[in-house]
Amino acid sequence: MAMRRPTAVLFDFHDTLAELAGGTDHVVAEYVGAPVETLRQVFRRAFAEHVPELRSAGIWPRRHDVMFHHLYQWVFGELGIDADHNPVVDRLNAVFWAPESYRAYPDVRPALEELKATGLRLGLVSNSDFDLHPVLDHVGLGGLVDVAVPAFLHGVEKPDPRAFEIALDELGVDAGDCWFVGDHPEFDAVASDVMGMTAVLVDREDRYAGLPFPRILDLSPLPGMVSGAS
Repeated sequence: MAMRRPTAVLFDFHDTLAELAGGTDHVVAEYVGAPVETLRQVFRRAFAEHVPELRSAGIWPRRHDVMFHHLYQWVFGELGIDADHNPVVDRLNAVFWAPESYRAYPDVRPALEELKATGLRLGLVSNSDFDLHPVLDHVGLGGLVDVAVPAFLHGVEKPDPRAFEIALDELGVDAGDCWFVGDHPEFDAVASDVMGMTAVLVDREDRYAGLPFPRILDLSPLPGMVSGAS
């Protein structure tokens, strides 16, 4: 597949560049006494079944505290857990908004440093409702990222094209001159591809073989992909 060499690269943040230390699934699994893998399976169903229903009804929130409420109420019901989900929501909100809760994947800083050294502009588009710069500083990426867009604070969310357009405008580049690198097939890969960007799917759990996008298991190959593009 021929790939156009970019002047900028945009990234998703959560589960692409960084993860919550300990992971939200472990926090919830500890509280409810359910196996982590069972919880992950139910979450995948939540995003495949429940979240689209909320979106189509126009009630999917753009604040994480309300979002967690909807998600965990549904998840607890699916697991048959007769317990109050609000303590989990309160705990996760505190974890989610705290910079010290995050850690960058070990492959990320070397890849971003190499990309930055070639003169590329780098940025983020995240479905977040908080300033990303303190988190980036905490995980050691702050000096490498030119633009960080928390889409929810702008009243939009991926896969809405406006979320990407904000970052493209701030970077001063056209979609065709930008790559987008993220872990979600629909919100990151499909959405950026439709806009004319080159989409690269980060599949850290090796779950998405066969999709029509360049796929990498971590960011290590990315600088070579960029340098090899024409």
